[in-house]
Amino acid sequence: MKKVSLILLSALIIISTCIFSGCADFKFNPIGTWEYTDDILYVDGKENNHVHKEEMQYESMQYHFEKSGTGYITVDDYRTIDFTYEYTDETVDMTMHVPKPTNRESDVEYVDVHYRLETPSDGTPMKLIRTVEEDVDDGEGGKVHLKEEYVLTRL
Repeated sequence: MKKVSLILLSALIIISTCIFSGCADFKFNPIGTWEYTDDILYVDGKENNHVHKEEMQYESMQYHFEKSGTGYITVDDYRTIDFTYEYTDETVDMTMHVPKPTNRESDVEYVDVHYRLETPSDGTPMKLIRTVEEDVDDGEGGKVHLKEEYVLTRL
């Protein structure tokens, strides 16, 4: 009976330690604040336009990742959009809860976005990058490949 009690107590201690110390399967964790710092447009593989934080139409857009798998976006310190998220060592997948213009609680559109993690080797902060690509008509019967990167930098 003592052995069974000791085994159960040991298992309980191990489980409690993991729960309260935040054991995780991943080396990366997005919890914290990330700033929207860059918007880069590529045309046919060449950088065409790079908008930096200082050139954007607002002073600050921040993504706040909370421990609960939820978060929110602020624009100039005003809370605008809530989201839920899941992550791995290489990606963050978010579902944005975007209110429709009626502002009724039931009128929410859910938008899924995918970010990949970039960890620079030069010691600069980690980045989350969302990439959107499409081929569009060039007006002359051909196609142009557009790629846009939205960059979040960890604060």
